[in-house]
Amino acid sequence: MNTDTVPSHSAPEAPGSATRHGYFTTSNGVPLLGHLHGGTAERGVAALIVAPFGWEDVCSYRPRRALARRLAAEGIPTLRFDAPGAGDSAGDASLPGRVDAWIDAVARAAQVLRDETGCARAVAVGIGPGAVVAGHALLAGALLDAAVLWPAVGRGRQFVREMAALRRLERQEYASEADDGEDDGTVAGFLADAAFRDALSALDLADAAGSGSLAGARVLAMGRDGIAPDARLVDALRGGGASVETDGGAGYGAMMADPQAARIHGDTSARIAGFCLDVGQDLPAGDVTAVLQPTARVADGVDEHPVELRAADDGPTLFGLWCRPAGGAAADRVAVFLNAGSVRHIGPNRLWVEMARDLARRGIPSLRADLSGIGDGDGDEDLRTQEAGLHDPSLVVEARHVVDAALAGSGAARAGLVGLCSGAAWSAHVAADDMRVDRAVMINPRYIVWDQDVADARETASASTSVLRRSAWRKLAEGRVTPRRAAAVAHAMLTRAVGAATRRRSSRDVPPAAADVVRRLGRPGLRALFVFTAGEPLLEELEADRLLARRDAPDVVRLEDAGHTLRPRWAQERAIEIVSRHVAGDDRPA
Repeated sequence: MNTDTVPSHSAPEAPGSATRHGYFTTSNGVPLLGHLHGGTAERGVAALIVAPFGWEDVCSYRPRRALARRLAAEGIPTLRFDAPGAGDSAGDASLPGRVDAWIDAVARAAQVLRDETGCARAVAVGIGPGAVVAGHALLAGALLDAAVLWPAVGRGRQFVREMAALRRLERQEYASEADDGEDDGTVAGFLADAAFRDALSALDLADAAGSGSLAGARVLAMGRDGIAPDARLVDALRGGGASVETDGGAGYGAMMADPQAARIHGDTSARIAGFCLDVGQDLPAGDVTAVLQPTARVADGVDEHPVELRAADDGPTLFGLWCRPAGGAAADRVAVFLNAGSVRHIGPNRLWVEMARDLARRGIPSLRADLSGIGDGDGDEDLRTQEAGLHDPSLVVEARHVVDAALAGSGAARAGLVGLCSGAAWSAHVAADDMRVDRAVMINPRYIVWDQDVADARETASASTSVLRRSAWRKLAEGRVTPRRAAAVAHAMLTRAVGAATRRRSSRDVPPAAADVVRRLGRPGLRALFVFTAGEPLLEELEADRLLARRDAPDVVRLEDAGHTLRPRWAQERAIEIVSRHVAGDDRPA
């Protein structure tokens, strides 16, 4: 079997199948953002992609976009949407009854899909926990004729167990006095409180299918990279009257890799497309009614609407989402949120969404953007697979175009920039040169200018100390080596690590080009702020070169051990406060 993956740029949309972005509402009026690829369902069928939860939603976002584009190119209009309290949709993570609201949202999205495309038949493609949710929507009478369940898992509690395992692993990454060890309800930075976990655990698709009626329905039950679908579920679906096909589900793991590396498997996307076309059987399309709306009231006093941006006349189309105070009151500053590495414009752990809405309530509009090859930005994501690609100078140029669009679209005279990781580096470059930028918050930049020698030296030092942690300290804990011997080993290994780093690097800890950018952040009229969590290598290097000791140096706030992307909830709440105050010009201590 061919194991090649198909990135989104290799699945171009067919003529007339451009993406439309807009909002629809759930049965109780919660606005959800949708992305519709394709137009009228000329082949009789359309697809609805139901996303997974949290970090898996972030990782699989670009692969799901690639799948939607692939289906649209085959004549299958496809709708993607953000669930209530997720992504760009309204609500927050504490929304009560989130699982029920998720199932209801699938039913409402199926109606929107039919209205917008005129499809005779609709197929839900559920991924991760979204598969259990899609299956329950089908059983509950949603306007769906078929479902792809990837993976076909009968019980929601399996996904809850996986969340618990992930939570235990990530607890090893960070721990601090601010984190008291209690369960803060987050999994990989996303709130999954006890009520949500209990509700998801209670979903049993096999039991529901066995007692429901699925006469005439079709299901493609997929496994995970060759692990067979849940046999109990397959039997229950067939017992309920559904026609069930099975597939090994190749490429599930690759789809859930880190965002810069995640891809959709070519054979699997072709299998899903073939299943959808077989469901449709080239039936004629019906009437089409425009339902998606360009703007939504996503919170009290806060309106949002999506927009496509041009990086240049001949450049890729970028994506942005405006967040404005309701009523469109004039503002003298606009905030610009740039990607956190390869994470789409919602930001790490959906932080950019929370920050933007908080700023809107303070009267400050904002634009959160996807640059090329990231999120909904057109372009080749293969250029973003390595850290060097995320520091390509072309992305700084694109970030400048986003600032131009933000200032023009808001009428503001000044801009404040916010970015994390590579987005923090883009923010630093733009803020250092653009006199219209008077605020910048740079969270955990790893590099200001990419330098392979620095990267190699850091890797060497990290590997040495990692070996020390795994071996000498374990032996010490087990009583297999004396404290004096452990100290001697530590000294020797650290000496070798420092020696290796010194040999591989220039005499400066911070390369001259990066140091120059940091110095220019002290220009008149700019208030620049670095936010660093513990263990960030750039902070240590900036301090070693005394670049932060200058009178005009950027301010620095430390958040102790919160992980690179601020996963503990306490750190997220602190970051929202810091960013909102800084961008709003509130100079009181945050």
